[in-house]
Amino acid sequence: MEEMKTIQEQEQNKIEVDVFQDDLSAISGSEELAARPVYARACDNAIMHSTALQDHAPAPFSPSKTLATEQTNTVVIGKKGSAKTTWAWAFAKKIADESGRGIFTLNHPRPELFKDLPFKVTNLTRMDAMFNVTDGVVIIDEAHETFNVLDKRVNEDLKILLSRSRQNNTCFIFICHNSYFVNRGLFSFVDVRVIKEVNEKHWELERSHMKKLYQDTHVFGKENFYIDSDEVKGYFNFTKPDWCVEELCNAYRAQKVKEDFFKT
Repeated sequence: MEEMKTIQEQEQNKIEVDVFQDDLSAISGSEELAARPVYARACDNAIMHSTALQDHAPAPFSPSKTLATEQTNTVVIGKKGSAKTTWAWAFAKKIADESGRGIFTLNHPRPELFKDLPFKVTNLTRMDAMFNVTDGVVIIDEAHETFNVLDKRVNEDLKILLSRSRQNNTCFIFICHNSYFVNRGLFSFVDVRVIKEVNEKHWELERSHMKKLYQDTHVFGKENFYIDSDEVKGYFNFTKPDWCVEELCNAYRAQKVKEDFFKT
């Protein structure tokens, strides 16, 4: 009886593997890929699943005039090195060009870099200064560190800031590894959600409303992203602007101090 049960289980497993291979072959169009061992094809399956979610490769992103001129608040999520800061700067520049808004940053660690940019950038050094910005677009990098989710006063101030953003005609762009600081109360004030490439198991650590909405998004490569807004939704790619140098995008990286320990 045990031997018969084992044979039946083996046959069932073989059927499941065959079905899996047929599905993957249909997605990838490659019998060679589908013939690889199941576990060895885990990464390929993820990439093919991403392709299956899209009817074609991500199209170049060109924000509509409405998206660039209307007041919006944006959250950009991605793992380190996913070019989320580059995307945010490019989007902020587009907003400024189309709407005439000024560009601001909050506590940027290297404001001296701004003098080499082909446009003016004002660095705010206090959080309360953001309440006085009108007709602007404010870039807040490492937002998950700036806004402590456990500090109720900070979160209440952020809620007030975003609730007044439309009256002040000011757009806020939050760049973060995760959006855990965006609770349900703040989520209603976020108009644009941008998903860059994230780490494995990322969505298991996100808030439930974000996980429910975006856990099935699959983004690979620095140039690609997923955007969700009333104006546009889907997978796109973008080109890094020439003025967006590495020092600007990696300004928060710790600066290593070289020392000669043998020098007296």
